[in-house]
Amino acid sequence: MKVGDGEPVKRLRHIYQDAKSAQSAAQASLDQSRRGEERLSLNLPDNPEITAEKPLTLVGFREGITGDWIIEQATHSIDKSVGFKTSIEAMKRLSGG
Repeated sequence: MKVGDGEPVKRLRHIYQDAKSAQSAAQASLDQSRRGEERLSLNLPDNPEITAEKPLTLVGFREGITGDWIIEQATHSIDKSVGFKTSIEAMKRLSGG
């Protein structure tokens, strides 16, 4: 059973009951390995509702940026030149997740 394309290849060592269970385990392993491959950093005007673990949907950006993200870290601060700001670290949300 194979999911995904390319290298590297990872072999799951567990023996599964059936093909469906094996497919699910392989997909979960692939998704976990891909998590965090795409990261994003943003600085925005302060918004105290932005917090870690919240979903973030970006619209109107270039391809690869537009889409669904998960906020990993949100830092709220005061900057003398900008005022209140929020800095965001996010990772691409996996499709279906």
